[in-house]
Amino acid sequence: MAGIWVPAISIFCLNVPLTAQLHWHKSGSNPVLVSDQVEGVIAFNDPVLFYDGFLLHMWICGGGFVSGSARPGVRIYYFTGNGINWQGVETNPVFRENSSGTWDSGHIETPHIIRVEEEYWLYYMANTDTLPDNAADLKLGLAISDDGVSWQRSHHNPLFQRGHPGEWDDSWIESPCVVYTDSMFYLWYNGVSADWKIHVGLATSADGIHWNKYKHNPVFSPHPDQGWDSAAVYAPQVRILNGRFFMLYTGFSFNQSGYDFTNAQTGLALSDDAITWERMGDEPVLSSGEASWDQNGPFTQDWLSTGDGLVMMYVSNGKVGMATSSLQLAVKNPGNRDHVFHPRLIHNFPNPFNALTTIEYYLAFDSDVEFEIFDMLSRSVRKISMSNQCHGYHQLRFDGKNNSHQALPSGIYLYQMTAGGYVESGKMVLLR
Repeated sequence: MAGIWVPAISIFCLNVPLTAQLHWHKSGSNPVLVSDQVEGVIAFNDPVLFYDGFLLHMWICGGGFVSGSARPGVRIYYFTGNGINWQGVETNPVFRENSSGTWDSGHIETPHIIRVEEEYWLYYMANTDTLPDNAADLKLGLAISDDGVSWQRSHHNPLFQRGHPGEWDDSWIESPCVVYTDSMFYLWYNGVSADWKIHVGLATSADGIHWNKYKHNPVFSPHPDQGWDSAAVYAPQVRILNGRFFMLYTGFSFNQSGYDFTNAQTGLALSDDAITWERMGDEPVLSSGEASWDQNGPFTQDWLSTGDGLVMMYVSNGKVGMATSSLQLAVKNPGNRDHVFHPRLIHNFPNPFNALTTIEYYLAFDSDVEFEIFDMLSRSVRKISMSNQCHGYHQLRFDGKNNSHQALPSGIYLYQMTAGGYVESGKMVLLR
């Protein structure tokens, strides 16, 4: 399973080394959205962003009372703007609780939105109105929209739920983050273990509806030592820059009464395969500010590239702030074929594999592509050629067989991709 492209952003190459931090600068106009600007909303949380090339679009949870409902709840509101000035729609909230007795008749929380073809897909967590505060009852659902305002729930709902007793995510799950390619989907999500630490797990899907949890979950966990993210790596938001996975997450620690929500901070982790994550330094990339509204620090966030830089919307004390990165993105012209924008191997997954693995790669321009597989004695065991592939992300499924379609023995194999005069190599492990 592989997933590399979020339609909400473009792929750009970072003109920085692998270990570089993303430094964020808070806007002097913060907070840019407060609850008293929207009727019935007491506080905001869990923003999700999309950029259409002109405007930023933000869907965000708002808690409070709304017309047509006698009870308080958490619903999803929709705004457009430039990051500082935001305009809501008259029909807010645009997505709200289902009818009483259904699985999502309670709070609607932690949304994440992607574009699939010409549709918006909204992944969300919800529970029932009979147990609105029971986190163990949370499930994941999907709704689809043509305009981001009017939503239709999937008849497959709920799609995803917490683990079985004794599993790492058996207490509760929430905060989905979905990354989509032409045919495959990743889902990172939060799960809570028996010690009440909040981890990040991974699930994969061929259609975005039917999900398989990664068997070695969790893939990212709180820091083992005492520190600012020793209790939780919460609200993961993954984006792809220069073919690598970058995750911003909210970290916080325990205090004497439980989670210390008053000292939340934003951290950064990086991965080459979506599974193995490495923290980029020991310090958070965004922390609390001097202003009273921001003193508890950023609790949830989402971020993306606008082509000129990186933009983050984050929540502190129920209000919304904006931060930007001074990091400059190298490629402005997608047609440029220079050394920072060329065909690229991403990775293969699973690795190690038994009978089948998927190699994902990116073409910056239309090209013939050839893959050649070598054993550890540098002997060629398989060649696969494909003519005139279009630019974009592609996947090659390798069945562990040689040119005669005989099963290869267990071992380490190298694979080499040649496309448009560029050559890149990777390594995979076959276990029979």
